[in-house]
Amino acid sequence: MATREYDQVIQGVELVAGVDRAAAERVVRATLATLAERLGREAFLQLATELPEELRQLPAEAATEPAAFPPEEFVRRAAHRAGIDQDRAWTQTRAVLATLREQVAQIQELGQRLAGYSSLLA
Repeated sequence: MATREYDQVIQGVELVAGVDRAAAERVVRATLATLAERLGREAFLQLATELPEELRQLPAEAATEPAAFPPEEFVRRAAHRAGIDQDRAWTQTRAVLATLREQVAQIQELGQRLAGYSSLLA
């Protein structure tokens, strides 16, 4: 059974992105996997302590060191992981980050770590 916090994140993404629950779950996991890749293992694990329990697992994509890539590449990777086209991925990735920003305190700090990502974090 999912925790209330997990349900709130998924429902927030459903609402903001206009997708069903299965699509919301896919894009949340794809976005977090890409975020782990971008931030690196240590930074993602710090962030994960604030995530709902179901989303705390370190994705296999999380390298020890952060991988520097632009927002366009972030969206391309998230789209590939979620199995959606890049146009939908822009909208859905923004929905995930906006929903998490409302519910997870450490997401507020992402803007500092992800310089140049204002198109995704706005």
